Amino acid sequence: MKTRVGGFLFTALVALSSFAQSPLPKLTGIVDVEKQQRAVLELRLERGGFSRPILRAGEREGQCEVVSINPDLGAVSLLWGKDREPMELRLPFGEDLPRRSAVHLQNTDLRQALELYQTFSGRTVVYSPRLVLTSINLRTPPNLTMADSAEALAKAIQATGVVLREREAGFAFAVMPKDEERFSGIRSAPAAGDPKKDEVFPAGLIKFQDADVLQALEIYAELVGRTILRPQRYPFFKVTVRSQTALSRLQAAWLLEASMALGDMALVPCRENFAFAVSFSQVDRLPDCNRVAAQPQSSGNEPLAIKLNDADTLTALKLYAELIRREPVTNGLPQARMSLRAQSPLSATNAVFALEAVAALNNLGFENVGADGVTMRPAAALKERR
Repeated sequence: MKTRVGGFLFTALVALSSFAQSPLPKLTGIVDVEKQQRAVLELRLERGGFSRPILRAGEREGQCEVVSINPDLGAVSLLWGKDREPMELRLPFGEDLPRRSAVHLQNTDLRQALELYQTFSGRTVVYSPRLVLTSINLRTPPNLTMADSAEALAKAIQATGVVLREREAGFAFAVMPKDEERFSGIRSAPAAGDPKKDEVFPAGLIKFQDADVLQALEIYAELVGRTILRPQRYPFFKVTVRSQTALSRLQAAWLLEASMALGDMALVPCRENFAFAVSFSQVDRLPDCNRVAAQPQSSGNEPLAIKLNDADTLTALKLYAELIRREPVTNGLPQARMSLRAQSPLSATNAVFALEAVAALNNLGFENVGADGVTMRPAAALKERR
């Protein structure tokens, strides 16, 4: 199975048009490690917020292009704006400090420091969405190796209160102290697969920047080939992660699973083709995957491509009633919403199970009425009837 790439599926990036007529860029760092020079920049967006790229000479983001980097002077030459006007930005130097540094950060955003740590350590960093964002100041001696630079960055990052934990080869976690218990419960990353046999995702292909968790769930579903069953109310957080190295499909799925676990979302496999996506507090109250659902009575064996997006209970009931060949009884339906998108077409039996499971996750249930009717009730009302 080939996974789609490109667009919003793997990235949630700022539209470049947002840079039109923005305030002037700000230089917050220069990196000069093993002949690799980078400018650490902060660009204020016209529509609000910031973009914080780390660029080499010749690279650009929006209307900002880095022309040259001079670590000796702490200077970066740019072409800026629609008219590509030349501009030079400089970092301040203290009188008693050497002018050249391997890593010189001045009020640099924590996420940029973590990005540099990831680059120099060669580890993909899994971020906690609860990171307390702060600024980093760091001046190192010149001529450091990548490993030494990563170590210096790690110390500066941890001095802000962030806990930086290295796991299996190729991964690290940036969490807050209150995330430690959740972090310790994350399973070990799968071993790398055989590149000759397994699908491999190149370094950097998986990239989320402040992406909505539902975007991450969509990609996770595609990676594991499972339909996601989730309640309408789910833990809301943003996902930020970029793969530093090439990953197998299993490793890519684990990376998203770990990222979402830090946001209090558990991904629990169910049967062969489903996965629950719920808060950890709900894991002990999931619908029974071995439960026998109502038997569908629809004719034919064509799989069903179900897609309910924020659907009301009437829409869900009509679909369920059609599958089990009963008439929908719509009087007194509870006011609620449901979402269900089949990752791949479902058999009628699996479609019935999925609808019943999603209803249960939303504290609802289906109930037969008379000889040939069916309706939907709050779960509490169904429990009382039993």
